[in-house]
Amino acid sequence: SASCDDGSCLFLDACGNCGGTATAGCTDPTACNFDASAGCDDSSCEFASCAGCTNPSAPNFDPSATIDDGSCLIDGCTYPAAANYDATATVDNGSCLFPGCTDPGFDNYNPYANVDDGSCADCAGGGGGSCIGDLNNDGVINSADLGAFLTVFGTTCN
Repeated sequence: SASCDDGSCLFLDACGNCGGTATAGCTDPTACNFDASAGCDDSSCEFASCAGCTNPSAPNFDPSATIDDGSCLIDGCTYPAAANYDATATVDNGSCLFPGCTDPGFDNYNPYANVDDGSCADCAGGGGGSCIGDLNNDGVINSADLGAFLTVFGTTCN
């Protein structure tokens, strides 16, 4: 019977409470989609297909998950070219090992190597070692070495 709105009208919230502000959702804590902020249950609880991390060794393992959604966080080396690559790792932890010559004084120095594998070689002298490909042992790999190779190319070894 009111003829003008004074702003005092109340409406039902999602839970059927007059003037309330409750949020409807799944209120069963054993359900995959449990909503702790839900004020009333709306019958949306799911129990069969719970997506999450199913790997018990991952720090974000979800014991209620029944479907692995690829969210597992597993620390390790994620670079396939590394000596200790871990195909199951999803988070690189900085442990990757890249063997090679770590001494910048050698010709085959590898700035990306973080583990010296004893392969350092110096073809021009000064660093010591021998040089693979220096077939005439003059300390330099050049066309003379290619010529030495071509003279024996195709030869059958006994």
